[in-house]
Amino acid sequence: MKHCSLQLLLLAFVPACTAINQKDAFLDSLPRPSNIVFSDDFENGLGQWSQLAGTWAAGSPGANGSALISPTGTSASPYTISTASNIDLTNRSNCRLQYDVRYSFSANPGIGSGALGQILFAGNLIGEFKNIWGASALSSSGQFVTRSALLTAGISGKLTIIVSVPTSTMADVRIDNVSVSCQNAASAAYSVVLDNFESGVGNWTLNTNWALTAGVGVGGSNAIKATNTFANSPMIATYQPNINLQGRIGCTLNYYYSQVGSSQLANSIDLYFGGQNIRRDLASVASSNVSQFLTVFEGNSNNSLYFACNIPANNGQSAPCTIDNVVLNCQQ
Repeated sequence: MKHCSLQLLLLAFVPACTAINQKDAFLDSLPRPSNIVFSDDFENGLGQWSQLAGTWAAGSPGANGSALISPTGTSASPYTISTASNIDLTNRSNCRLQYDVRYSFSANPGIGSGALGQILFAGNLIGEFKNIWGASALSSSGQFVTRSALLTAGISGKLTIIVSVPTSTMADVRIDNVSVSCQNAASAAYSVVLDNFESGVGNWTLNTNWALTAGVGVGGSNAIKATNTFANSPMIATYQPNINLQGRIGCTLNYYYSQVGSSQLANSIDLYFGGQNIRRDLASVASSNVSQFLTVFEGNSNNSLYFACNIPANNGQSAPCTIDNVVLNCQQ
């Protein structure tokens, strides 16, 4: 009698286990919610991309396996590749691009003719690992580094990668593990540097030719201004102390400059960051509000920041240089 009871219990248990297993299998087959809108690790080639200029490839080494590899050779026109389809961020929020990049750029043969590397979304610049004005060789030291950028929500557009390799320069750029995710935790901008010079120049070391000057900044405010001479060119204004960007992403440096009345096209205001000349604004543009990405330098704990007012001696006297409203914002 006891054996019969045990058999009946086993017969009741087996269908119950089968039902549970079937339910689990059904749940496993359902699509799982994900905040990943787009991803590509390039293990399956470039099927998700359209080559617009130059011959791009997928190959080793990558951060892991294959990576997107920029074209070799030189060209007067930038090499360009973009996603084949738009990445749709409509009805989404808190979207972020993340990718691994390894880059190596040779020294430029002349300022203003250098290589560059940029990433755009929907036509807007969102990342830059080499700026055209940097004359020095620049690389990630043979390592893949992870970069991130916040994307504008509510729009649809293509992700575009541009590498410019003019004559006499060299660039080797590899990008891996590209992903766009949304519904991330909100990340507010953090001001690493904020200076409009209304409280003086306590955060700056100025050489003899620079001085705090009233009425020459934005809207007639205070600004720092270099006097009209080439005797001490380049004239340097240095932010103190050096800047730590470790743990920060999507860093942008904004500032206003003016070179009022100059007719000497070779004169310039140069921005140096992390020991690199990353931007040069020629006197042919009298004034502008600049927004400059600092993607190359994110993660560095000891970045120098300074402006150089350049007046070549063979160009004679020139109008002064003015800097105002220096703001460095990052995400974290």
